[in-house]
Amino acid sequence: MIIRQREVPVKPLGDKPVQVKALLTRKAHTESISVSWIHMAGRCCQETTCNLSDRVYYVLGGDGEFQVGDNPAETASEGDLVYIPKGVPYVFGGTMTYLVMNAPAFLEGSDITVE
Repeated sequence: MIIRQREVPVKPLGDKPVQVKALLTRKAHTESISVSWIHMAGRCCQETTCNLSDRVYYVLGGDGEFQVGDNPAETASEGDLVYIPKGVPYVFGGTMTYLVMNAPAFLEGSDITVE
């Protein structure tokens, strides 16, 4: 199966500065892994954790700052990969385009905002 990113419609993420293309999804493809193409322009989210999936961000272009767990914030740029183990809180932002992969596949409601 070939999924052509250019043929997948872009959807906004609510009122956040984020555009999403859900390329490989739990509902349409597999429960094992999900992949989304995302363009972000700024900080979109509060500190979050996911107790369901490990998560990988692969930066396609631009720069983002990621703070994962107790580690200091670091800048990720084109070609960099950021790994976030399930259950570890993180926060990030920047102007970048990236792929986010979840294993097992992303499930709506599995992200928990850390207060």
